[in-house]
Amino acid sequence: MLLYKYLCPSRRSILQEQLIRFTPPGSFNDPFDSLPYVDGYSDEYVERLVNKVVDENRARESLAGRFRPDDAWRRAKEQLMRKYLANPSDLPSRHLNDSLRPRMNSEVGVLCLCASNQSIVMWSHYSSGHTGFLLGFDRENEFFKQRPGEPGEIGELRAVTYSRKRVRVTVPVADTDPSPDIFFT
Repeated sequence: MLLYKYLCPSRRSILQEQLIRFTPPGSFNDPFDSLPYVDGYSDEYVERLVNKVVDENRARESLAGRFRPDDAWRRAKEQLMRKYLANPSDLPSRHLNDSLRPRMNSEVGVLCLCASNQSIVMWSHYSSGHTGFLLGFDRENEFFKQRPGEPGEIGELRAVTYSRKRVRVTVPVADTDPSPDIFFT
């Protein structure tokens, strides 16, 4: 069975160079594509974040010639830990976005293919208003098989699940192998 890639006329170089782009998730039209909804934060993640913030503030004050006793810094860490563990939504979301999206964009590439070669929507959106062309790929080709050492379901063909809700994760997702659902929903 063939799977299809819809392309605009300016992408003819694919035929000459025989190179195809695996797109980083951050380049998709939907800014939430492959970006999960953060359901919560592990205690370890909160502690690591609090330690980082307090250590950065401590270093900044030290450079300015101000010194607080170690006990004051310990109390500050405890207070922040209580605050963020009680209400994780108070955690600055930029910390997650600053780490997860760049990591995904540098480590993940997606080749989007379609089972139909007659999709009016695909022809409209991805082939410059029906002026482009299709490439057909044999889904049984070895290229699309999982390779040794790759995490399960990453590196092989899998259908996308369309959902109105984003995949929910608990941080730290970046420290473990993320669920493939992040990439296929």
